[in-house]
Amino acid sequence: MRRKNHSRVWEEIGSVIRQNKGRAILLVICMTASVILALIPPQILRYVVDDKLIPGRQQGLFVLAVLYVAASVLGAAAEFGKGIVLTVIGEKYIHRIRTDLMEKLNRLPLEKLTHESEGEVTGRFVNDVESVGSLVSDGIASMVTDLLKIIGIVLSVLLFSWKMALLVAALVPAVFFLTRLFQRMTLGAQEKNLSQMGQMNTVLTDSIDKAQTIKVYHREAWMQGIYLRELEDNYRTNASIYLLDASYSPMIQVIRAAAIALIAAMASQHLHLVTISAGVAAAAIDLITRLFEPINTLGMEFQNIQRGISGIRRIDLFLDQEQEAEHTQVLDAEELEGEVRFDHVSFAYRGGPTLFHDFCLTMRRGDRVTVIGRTGAGKTTLVGLLTGLFSPSEGRVVIGGVDTREITDAQKRMIFSYVQQDFVEIPGSVLMQVTMGDERVTEDMALEAIGKVGMIDELLALPDGLDTDMSRAGLSQGQRMLLQIARAIAPRPSILIFDESTAGLDAVTEKRIDEALVQAGENRIVLIISHRKTEGMPGGRVVRL
Repeated sequence: MRRKNHSRVWEEIGSVIRQNKGRAILLVICMTASVILALIPPQILRYVVDDKLIPGRQQGLFVLAVLYVAASVLGAAAEFGKGIVLTVIGEKYIHRIRTDLMEKLNRLPLEKLTHESEGEVTGRFVNDVESVGSLVSDGIASMVTDLLKIIGIVLSVLLFSWKMALLVAALVPAVFFLTRLFQRMTLGAQEKNLSQMGQMNTVLTDSIDKAQTIKVYHREAWMQGIYLRELEDNYRTNASIYLLDASYSPMIQVIRAAAIALIAAMASQHLHLVTISAGVAAAAIDLITRLFEPINTLGMEFQNIQRGISGIRRIDLFLDQEQEAEHTQVLDAEELEGEVRFDHVSFAYRGGPTLFHDFCLTMRRGDRVTVIGRTGAGKTTLVGLLTGLFSPSEGRVVIGGVDTREITDAQKRMIFSYVQQDFVEIPGSVLMQVTMGDERVTEDMALEAIGKVGMIDELLALPDGLDTDMSRAGLSQGQRMLLQIARAIAPRPSILIFDESTAGLDAVTEKRIDEALVQAGENRIVLIISHRKTEGMPGGRVVRL
């Protein structure tokens, strides 16, 4: 277990930066150039006004104009370069951390995943990683650059007058907090808008999906009323968003104009608080104008950093979870032929009731065992215990005397085969559905399995035969179940598990699948999970949970 102050995310960010030292150096150069080049044009403007225009000296004006434009263009190029480098580093980090997350996901015990929703896990890979990616690509570096620009502008004005610098420095927190206030208000309204859009879509979908029922009971006006109420709420929310968007820019312009007017008043004959030249006044106005851009973006960067830090914490919590230990036990031929025993097994899910208490069951090669019980009795959990996916609270499950949790994952694939209630399709051809991309399952083994379930002619009749893409095969539910049985027996496993494999099928298809199950169960241990008392295989035992 890692120490609490150790963050895998920060470690990976540091690793990506170390592996991209050249880009990191280029980033620092771009950031420095961006700050410096943002301060040069106002100084050139001051020199042009005071030393050239007012005295009436025309010589050198063209060169100064070129320098002014060049500094502005180079500043924009530095900002562009900074953005490109940050994007590359950010994408490399996203690639690295998503790889780490997938490795972690594959090493988590199944019982841990049962306590977290798919949306939560997916959120780690998508939302949290994107938040941290934004922290890397558009958060810290951009915030540092903008802070340096603000400091540079204040110092530049300080060279002209400490009183004007004080005024400029006072503007920074005022504008920043105003920007953050508007961002929070806008964000809240936008989140409300998204929620309302979801509600409107739900009502619209219901109106389409349930159109027949709505028309039969003449409830069209009622459904329309619900939709109109949602639409009216969304209208008011959008109006508040537009009002906030429309108000912010004029307020910033007023503050900027007031600051410029205040500088002019400070230099006027009435107040005479500062003595400045026309060039200094022009430069100060230019600097104040430039001040508002980094302040505006600073608020958004601060928000990105907050989200990024939140994402770091959530990702670290996921990566810090205890994972499965490395399985190293490989069964020899004698152990593979040994009996399978549930040895006084007890089990309960975290926070739930005990499903098994002192459960015992012994199975030998050639046995057919049907486990029946009500929904929630723990029939499918029994499969997880047998295959080593779950750990018993007490007791153990063994094959040939070896705990199933200790067997290597590679060998488990060749020992256990599982036919579940629904066929899980993978991308690829029909043949790929049987081999699962496992090099140990040859095409001949797959063809033998397909022949045993009686599907060879049907599959060869497809447009591209066994190479037909599964998405275009158009197989029925019964055919897909037969294909799943072929997938199960192709590796020639010693233990076959069938979990409600004929549920929801018609009588003809069910009979065909039962025949395939008999063929598949030859010389193997067969465990059938069922809620029906009548289901089983000839000559088998029935165990009630």
